[in-house]
Amino acid sequence: MQKLYMIIKTEAFSDRPEVLFASTSKTKIDAKLEDIFKELKEDEVFDYVEGDYLILNSDDCYYIESVEKFL
Repeated sequence: MQKLYMIIKTEAFSDRPEVLFASTSKTKIDAKLEDIFKELKEDEVFDYVEGDYLILNSDDCYYIESVEKFL
């Protein structure tokens, strides 16, 4: 069974994460997270791990999650 990969965004003062992108291709999701990283100014980024997460100085966070089973 294929996995579904998603980029999730959480905002600093929100308790509702948001799914921004989803794909069955991990490569496409990794590339999209890198695109988001490249669009930001260097002083906006707190931490970035390629293929995993991006944390901004504003405490907003983008991270990759996967789903193994579909309903």
